[in-house]
Amino acid sequence: MFLSFAPPGIYRYWQHPDYLWVLLKQARTLGPKRLVILADDGYFKKYPGLWNHPFDVCGIHFRSPSYQTFSRFRTYRLNPEACSDWQSLPAQEVLRRFVLELHPGLTRELEQQIRRACQEQPIRALLSWTNAPSLEAAARACGLPVIYNEVGPLRRPFYRQSVYFDFQGVNAGTAAEKEARIFYEDYVRGGKIQPLALEQIQKLFLRQPPLPSLTQPAYAVGVPLQVPGDSNVTAYGRGFDMKALLERALQDYPQQRILVRKHPDAPAPALKEPFERDTSASAYEFIRQCACIYTLNSSVAFECLLFGKPVRIFGESPARFLSVENTPAMTAQEYLSHLNYLFLCYLVPERFLFDSDYYNWRLTKPPLGQIFTRHLEYWKHPHPSQATSFLGYLGQLLLAKNC
Repeated sequence: MFLSFAPPGIYRYWQHPDYLWVLLKQARTLGPKRLVILADDGYFKKYPGLWNHPFDVCGIHFRSPSYQTFSRFRTYRLNPEACSDWQSLPAQEVLRRFVLELHPGLTRELEQQIRRACQEQPIRALLSWTNAPSLEAAARACGLPVIYNEVGPLRRPFYRQSVYFDFQGVNAGTAAEKEARIFYEDYVRGGKIQPLALEQIQKLFLRQPPLPSLTQPAYAVGVPLQVPGDSNVTAYGRGFDMKALLERALQDYPQQRILVRKHPDAPAPALKEPFERDTSASAYEFIRQCACIYTLNSSVAFECLLFGKPVRIFGESPARFLSVENTPAMTAQEYLSHLNYLFLCYLVPERFLFDSDYYNWRLTKPPLGQIFTRHLEYWKHPHPSQATSFLGYLGQLLLAKNC
């Protein structure tokens, strides 16, 4: 049984809570026998147009359950007064504090509800779509791990869909750099695993043939913008925001052409020379036109790494240890090992998102070599649509090997 945490309404609300779609996806995939929910009352209102409805969120496709089905899940309701002292703060400041700071009142409320849930059914782990120090502290006090998930950087329609899976955090504070070094030392350096060439990794993820590289990119640097109020900017920018990032690009590349790509969920900014607005149909085409990319922590960084494009990552990111200023000291083997870890071990195939068999397996803490091998076998599998679950997928592999 998993206990899913959804941030309280003080965090952010639009027409409905930001992460309601995550609960709906979990409900559809796990069902009431494997999932209970920890959230405030705002997640359980009968919002119009959301029930038994097709969703497409950043490439993740699913149909939500009916309201009647969703109402049957056991819930543990957070007291909205637990962090009422944040209510008067601007939304971006609430967001920053929520993902960075431990709130004593919220921590106590979370621990109380988690203990209550554990008394009523066996809970293996908490699920969270965002960092929350208060949740981490409460879970630790109850002896439970937290599994952090997020939409991965490689998404439909250009790539095969990926997701993040991490026991330490998401976007920032992740296990990626530490595990990448372990993967290199324990598996690649000693010859236990032969890393794939970058071109082989590309073939696993691309859903269409890549365009040829441009021998002479038209722009010295490209800057993909991000949503200004998002936690990746507000909390994990390491002192940079979009304005500071553009200023840094201009400082490093004076009197050179700089291509700027707007985020699809943010308004287009006013630009003056030498900044030029990107009109490409995809981030991939944007990357091709630039000699290098400057980013805070956009998913574009992963696309750059996938195509061998130099990228400088200024904010917190699971890929920051592969930012261009960190790689000169690495050997070619070490760098290739880190790429293999990042794409084939750290990123998880979307099919395993909220798959209870896969999550229970990861809770046994299998070695990184096993995770890499199973992910790689999945990506290589000729008919992934036939694999309805993690165990079903492994069963198909065993049958194929015995034929």
